[in-house]
Amino acid sequence: MSVAMKKFLGSLKLRHKYAMIGMLGLIVTLIPTTLVTMDRISTARQASVAAESLVPATRMLEFMRFTQQVRGLSSAYLNGDADAAAQIASSRESLRVAHSQAMDAMLHLATTQEAHATLQRLLRELDDLAGRVQSRGVSAGASFQAYSALIEEQMSLLNDMVSDTGLDLDSHPDSYPLIKGLFGELPALTELLGQARGMGAGILARGSSSESDRVALAALVARAEDRLRGWTEAIHTATAHSPTVADALATPLGQ
Repeated sequence: MSVAMKKFLGSLKLRHKYAMIGMLGLIVTLIPTTLVTMDRISTARQASVAAESLVPATRMLEFMRFTQQVRGLSSAYLNGDADAAAQIASSRESLRVAHSQAMDAMLHLATTQEAHATLQRLLRELDDLAGRVQSRGVSAGASFQAYSALIEEQMSLLNDMVSDTGLDLDSHPDSYPLIKGLFGELPALTELLGQARGMGAGILARGSSSESDRVALAALVARAEDRLRGWTEAIHTATAHSPTVADALATPLGQ
């Protein structure tokens, strides 16, 4: 590790390091558990959230997650890490699978034609951007901004899908906070962490960082901490109103 990188990592406050690790761990453990819990609730309570309504929204979360991965790897590649090329190809394949699954789920649920067209356009633009990254026909900064703009559109489409399927109309005190947390706070949280990861990948590839890099990274972590509070508050509200939710989430929350 270079002296510059040691200084950069050493400059991060300890709470920021622990916050990033903790948030990533919480996301990894809570997302699948929350989805399973939501499915059980909706299956048992047919008058509320239909289980099939969860599918297109969760597939969009996956599509967004792999786009974030490609953004970070592209940042590393364009900043000089040639080994990132193979990882980009693998993540792009996963991205395309997630896109196909999201499209299938949307068609099955008969969502709007406008949503279908938007999802198809997003893939075309992602493919075009990936081609420019591969040929180094775009700068690292421009690539990062372009990917971030496309992810913002994905988040907007996710919000539309949640509304179109009626997920946001659920009125039960256990499932509604989970919906709000999973499809409201969580995408914003993962995007902030994704930007921090992508920025960090570029710094590592360059082997140096500036004062503005450190300030920007600390700001992303602080904003992510705020989103994390919103998500954990939603989860705690749900667990307070449902023994089923409390039992299902007890282990990951404890960890």
